Amino acid sequence: DRDGDQSPPRKMKKEEGTMGSPARHNRGDRDEDIPLPRVKEEEKAEVKKDREAGKKKMSSGHSAGLVDAATLRREQEELKRKREEDLEGMDPDKLGRNADVIYRDKQGRKITQEEWQKQNEKKRKREKSPPQKLEWGRGLVQNKKDEDKAAEEARIAAQPLARYDIDDALDMDLKQRGR
Repeated sequence: DRDGDQSPPRKMKKEEGTMGSPARHNRGDRDEDIPLPRVKEEEKAEVKKDREAGKKKMSSGHSAGLVDAATLRREQEELKRKREEDLEGMDPDKLGRNADVIYRDKQGRKITQEEWQKQNEKKRKREKSPPQKLEWGRGLVQNKKDEDKAAEEARIAAQPLARYDIDDALDMDLKQRGR
């Protein structure tokens, strides 16, 4: 009986032997049909030599397990040298050496070098021009009201605190509020 489980126990079927899972079938005979990948004779010899020496290699070619710095450095140099030799032995056309540059537009179509340069000149001109100042969510009228309000507040701040006589601007403002 489980402490936190409130559900009733499952019924066991006699032929299955486990709770709710179907019987498993042994599929060991199917592995014979799968062809194994072919390995070059040179690689076989290297792997065999390493196995005889008791070394295990990772997929990168480095030794697996705990390795000291000198051994790791030596292995890296060997792997680098081997990769460079492999690259030197390959056809330069397959590697893309001395290949022409393919220029493309925004849609991915091939274009000439002159067309590509013209498009980039347009981009450079846009980058050199000063960016427009954009204000989002506000209109011209709201901006004008804010400017007028700021100017009025600056004018009032310049006046003395105690007013002895009413000036024309204050008089007009009081008349507008009264109406």
